[in-house]
Amino acid sequence: MNTDIGIRSARDLMKTDVITVRVGTTLRDAAQILSEEHVHGVPVVDLTGAVVGVLSGTDLATAMTEEISPHAPAPAVDYGDTDRFPVVDVDPDQTVEHVMSTDVISAGPTATAGDLAAIMGAQEVHRVLILDDGALLGIVSTTDLLPCLAEYENTLR
Repeated sequence: MNTDIGIRSARDLMKTDVITVRVGTTLRDAAQILSEEHVHGVPVVDLTGAVVGVLSGTDLATAMTEEISPHAPAPAVDYGDTDRFPVVDVDPDQTVEHVMSTDVISAGPTATAGDLAAIMGAQEVHRVLILDDGALLGIVSTTDLLPCLAEYENTLR
């Protein structure tokens, strides 16, 4: 592993045991996978293993919100007034491709930690898929970048 923070690459930082879901996975099953695996998002792959999207916990929450009122923030809820409390009826058997993001944010294995941080900031995402010629190699999350920040901070002291 590179120890120079400036040249630490995605290949050095990425997790290679990436949890994925396939097209056709129900929202119920996807939510269970996110919960059981303690992850906040997963790549969605087709039957050939090609990445076709990304599903996040936010996508699942947004799907629930849109069932209440499409394209609007969740309403303020007064828990003392049950007439105003929204009843969310999301079909848990709906499949992930209906709510996933198809804008796959990715980088190559030689991208630096700085490159990845810049992508995450600019795209307002918490993970970047690491692809090589379309093949999924790994994933880098904001959490994976924290050691780089800590090392950088230590070099300033």
